[in-house]
Amino acid sequence: MTESQIRQAIRKRVNGSTLTDVAKQLSVSVQYLHDVVKNRRKPGRKLLKGMGLERKVDYVAKEGSA
Repeated sequence: MTESQIRQAIRKRVNGSTLTDVAKQLSVSVQYLHDVVKNRRKPGRKLLKGMGLERKVDYVAKEGSA
């Protein structure tokens, strides 16, 4: 799942609710959640945990590298 998809999932949760309610459900502040939705901040561990996600980083070789 990309960060864009995470933001989209948050927007879907807000649909029919309020950002305040969703922030409470996810145990994060309203301002932080707003910043994530507006792409000003990256989703952090606490937000991801509230959504049932965790961050996983993969490293891959660039094309043409040894």
